[in-house]
Amino acid sequence: MSLEMSLENRETYDLVALAYNSGTETSDIWLACLDKILLQHLPDKARILDLCCGKGELVQKLLMKGYKVIGSSLYI
Repeated sequence: MSLEMSLENRETYDLVALAYNSGTETSDIWLACLDKILLQHLPDKARILDLCCGKGELVQKLLMKGYKVIGSSLYI
């Protein structure tokens, strides 16, 4: 693993940790994480399934970026 790759992984980890520890709306942070680790590898208008999507903020942001998204959550 190169140093460059290691630093990129660390930056992504830091974004995920920030989102996980935050008590505020975090959809922008999750979107930034997804951009770095997933979305750049998907074709335009790819289909995405978001399980445990909560209130759907991230689903809305992905829809606005042109993805075809289905979100589902189960509240007990």
